[in-house]
Order: sequence, then C-alpha cells, then structure tokens
Amino acid sequence: GLGVLYSLDSVPPDEEKAVYYFEKAAELGHVRASYFLAGFFKRCGQMEPALQRFRNIAELDRSAAYWAYRILKQHDQLAQEPGEAQKYRALAIRQGHLLAARDEIHERMVGKQGLRRIPGAVIDFLRLLPRLYNAAGKNDRYGYG
Repeated sequence: GLGVLYSLDSVPPDEEKAVYYFEKAAELGHVRASYFLAGFFKRCGQMEPALQRFRNIAELDRSAAYWAYRILKQHDQLAQEPGEAQKYRALAIRQGHLLAARDEIHERMVGKQGLRRIPGAVIDFLRLLPRLYNAAGKNDRYGYG
C-alpha cells in the first residue's frame, strides 16, 4: 500500500506519511502493516508502542511473538504479568520460530532450568542445527529472524 511507497527509496522517504498509512492498514487488520509499525518503533527506540503492536499480532505472526519475547527480556519493566517473556517465546516456538527455539535450548544447555536438562538440550540443539543452517542459507526471515 501507500505505507510501503513512502518507506521505499523510489520516492522521497516520508516517515510520517509511511507511519500514517501503515496505521490505517493496521487498523483494517493488515498483519504485515502492524509488524512494520512495530519494527519501526523498535528501531526508533520506542519500545512500548513496538511491544504493544507485536503483542497484538503475536498469535498471527511468529516473528512478532519472538520480538515481543526479546523486548520483554531486555525491558522486563514493560511486562504486564510475570513470565510474559517466556509466554511469547513459547508461542514463537509453537509457531516454528527457530531463534526462539534456539534461545530456549540455550537456557537449558547452560543449566538455567536445572542440570538434569542439559543432556536433552544438547540433543535438541543438534537436531535444530540443520534447520538453523538451512533457514540462514535461504535468508528465511520468518523462520529465522
């Protein structure tokens, strides 16, 4: 839509117009417009509006669930409930987000969830490696980023 037009190099960039049109599209239920807005606010350092937009579409977009987790992990004061970051990480994992799965496995590998879970985490990581490698090679933003 017009939000994309005003955010590209083909016309003089106009962030204000881009945000306006992406907001309009998001209000109409366009998930990618909401995702773009969340990413825009995140890049501008506005974590609260970014997080709210990621929360709104987390059930529909695995990368939004992952970024909600990442923001909450770094800015725990924004959490609305205890364990909210882990809730979004689990959602991203269920939806197939590989970096969310990697983060969860890493926590188990370093013993943050108890020493008994380390051997299973190592096995899970070895199983995940080919998928991470394939996604990175394909530049699969939806499974990897």
